[in-house]
Amino acid sequence: MEFHRTKPISAMRALVLFYLLVFYGDFMVAAFRLHSANFARKARLSKFNLKASTHVGETTRRNVLKYSFAAVIAASVVGPAYAEPFPGAERLVKGYDNLTFLLDNWEKETTVCDANNECRKDPDKVRRYLGLRSTTDPLFQIEKVLAKAQNYITNPDDIDDFIGAVESYIGTTSMANSMAYTSSFGEYNPGGGKDNVAKYLEESRKQVVSAYSALGTILKLTGLK
Repeated sequence: MEFHRTKPISAMRALVLFYLLVFYGDFMVAAFRLHSANFARKARLSKFNLKASTHVGETTRRNVLKYSFAAVIAASVVGPAYAEPFPGAERLVKGYDNLTFLLDNWEKETTVCDANNECRKDPDKVRRYLGLRSTTDPLFQIEKVLAKAQNYITNPDDIDDFIGAVESYIGTTSMANSMAYTSSFGEYNPGGGKDNVAKYLEESRKQVVSAYSALGTILKLTGLK
């Protein structure tokens, strides 16, 4: 998978950051950066304005006007905020929630019982949660979404962490799939048995934990978590 670094900060953006730093301090620089983030930035800036307006008793009217003025400057330079998450963002969130449920209910979700209450392990369930069994699964071919998500990280300086998380997610997902598949036939392979099924299923679980952690990092860096 090929990733490209985001463009360096523009001269106009640098000028605005310098202006806010000199006249209003680090607090307003942070507000500007929040405002210029992706789809969540508009809500965060609104929350900041509300906070400023509700603390008039603690600050002077002049300071409140100053904060509001700086926010207007930031908005005029950055332009309109994203109203919706980037394409595929909801699939990432849904997939993450599904993996949360799987790990919280691992034994139940990877065990099936028949009418006679005879139970066996079902490693294929793991592959379904990872989006490897159906085109309707949230994480099905999620690599295409991840390739585009780099353009929506909230801090351009985090691009290396983002790429590392994507590589980790893809690698651990592949290993989890391999271990789950091996576990499915563990009882039928020469020298195999239920112990082998459980052994490889546990190895698959460990890889799912790592994939889950990497996906969580991706959500955090793109403002989805």
